Amino acid sequence: MEKSSIAANRVMLALCACVIAGVLNFLAMSPFYPEMSSDLGVSVSVVGQLVTFMVLLSAILGLVLGPVVDRYGFRRLLVLGAACVSFNQIGIGLAPGFPLMLGVSLIGGFGDALVFGVAFATAGTLFSDGERKRAFSLLTGSMSLGAIVGIPLL
Repeated sequence: MEKSSIAANRVMLALCACVIAGVLNFLAMSPFYPEMSSDLGVSVSVVGQLVTFMVLLSAILGLVLGPVVDRYGFRRLLVLGAACVSFNQIGIGLAPGFPLMLGVSLIGGFGDALVFGVAFATAGTLFSDGERKRAFSLLTGSMSLGAIVGIPLL
């Protein structure tokens, strides 16, 4: 195997792992809504609105963060996004109340905006024609993998 293809495979592995983490950031809580709602003293639908809040925030920030990523580079902001996603999941798990959980979700929405946007932008920039199609296919498949395999593993 050629040295550059080994490096490309490592990059794709890292990008796919980030996308899986981003998907799990949205979906990881869903099996636990009933327990979370009773522990927090709010309804299940209120806990479910956290995901809606993160998705909306991620979509809005995704539009704004494109020029920021172009200015500061893919690598730093992808690491920042992955760190924010990790912090969000830990923070939600340890949050003693709903207001703190809502605050931590701000960080999660920011992290998801970075993770998804930067992963696809990196694949689009780094790879050429046929490799780019393969990279986008792997990233899209990773999104499905995070939802289908990640939730039962949790």
